[in-house]
Amino acid sequence: MAYCLRLVRPRPLTIAAVTCRPINTDFGEATTQTKKRKTEYRRVRKPTGSDGVHYYELLHKTAHPQIEPSVFYDGVLAKFVNLGMRHGRKQLFQSIMSKALKIIKHTQLEKYDKASTDAERAEIETDALKVFHTAIENCKPIFGINKLRRGGKDIMVPVPFPDARRLHFASKWILEAAKSMPKTEDERNLEQRLASILLSSYEHKGVAIKKKEEYTKHAYANRAFAHFRWW
Repeated sequence: MAYCLRLVRPRPLTIAAVTCRPINTDFGEATTQTKKRKTEYRRVRKPTGSDGVHYYELLHKTAHPQIEPSVFYDGVLAKFVNLGMRHGRKQLFQSIMSKALKIIKHTQLEKYDKASTDAERAEIETDALKVFHTAIENCKPIFGINKLRRGGKDIMVPVPFPDARRLHFASKWILEAAKSMPKTEDERNLEQRLASILLSSYEHKGVAIKKKEEYTKHAYANRAFAHFRWW
């Protein structure tokens, strides 16, 4: 049995405003010239109607490891859970954190219902996640301290921290404050104490805010050694 192979010419694709680069077909070109031609430009492919078919190499960039396609993913909350869990029991601390957010929600709703005027209600935040993010931002330190050894002595050098390290310190102080709180009748469980610390940090109060202020004062007191910073 004889088979007939039919060749079909592909239709040109319609691509709008993509960053692309033409494929280099001149293989005899010197490497120094190819390095100079690393210019990227934008080109809009017009709709079908042209006879020629042009192929382009699309430039792709990998996403950041903390970026997830899901709209329900929260990178700050995930980092907080990873820092707070013990012995790999992540699901346990996730349930504790979800209960703490529910307590924050109910507490803010009670304040909202007790408010008498619309101006007071507008100032009350009822979204538990926004309260959590604001509490984390309030506890983030601006400057930190790195230890250097010069002339046989340890010198505390104040340095500006990146955002990831600031998030680490804020989460650490909130967790330490929640775990070191004395257990009372109203705040026996960890989720109740954690909700209390987050609400106090949201209002610029509490133990975590005091730790941030003490740490900032310690960094400001060592400002004379700031010239030792070389990185």
